[in-house]
Amino acid sequence: MKKALLIVCLIIFIGEFLVPYSLSIFIKNYSHTKDVMSAVGAVPGIIGKLYSGWLVILGILCIIYAILLLKANAGTTDNFLKMGALVIILYGIGGGILCGLFSVDDTKEMVTLSAKIHGACAALSFSLLMFLPLILKRYAKTIAGNFGSTISVIAFVLCTIWFVLQILSEKDKFTNTIIGYTGLWQRMYLFTMYAYITTISFLINM
Repeated sequence: MKKALLIVCLIIFIGEFLVPYSLSIFIKNYSHTKDVMSAVGAVPGIIGKLYSGWLVILGILCIIYAILLLKANAGTTDNFLKMGALVIILYGIGGGILCGLFSVDDTKEMVTLSAKIHGACAALSFSLLMFLPLILKRYAKTIAGNFGSTISVIAFVLCTIWFVLQILSEKDKFTNTIIGYTGLWQRMYLFTMYAYITTISFLINM
């Protein structure tokens, strides 16, 4: 069970970056530092459909991971762990499945209903996921002592910074500044969060 937890986690971690990177090769003028990953799904044709399909798979994998996390800690009375698993499930549904089913437009303006649903689901799920390290802080300390609680705080602080920078990057006045690298901040946020979750998964297996 614990090994399955780690395997699913690594698939999510690697796939989150490998899939959009591989597909973006076929998109003209796509920038990994400027463009968010969901922009890959906005491309008409097979490329957009493949990425949207991946998001649905990603969401399902997140739900499976949360279930495995609970099973690996069967009998636990830690409600914060259960809350953390719920956050991961909600992220999988909102940031994965629903974002995959409702793609964004090929412009930054949220014009269509699909784009508005995608934007709302992404914003809510990313905001919620940001607090996961704080929610799991006590559990992380239980399995890894002060190291577990320390990495939880660090992950939360970093994710908060990346999240704020991503929001600011959408403002016109920051377009031509380093703050305007929307794609970079999104990737840094996800990398930090997945690195934290992967570390927790490794610690569970020790």
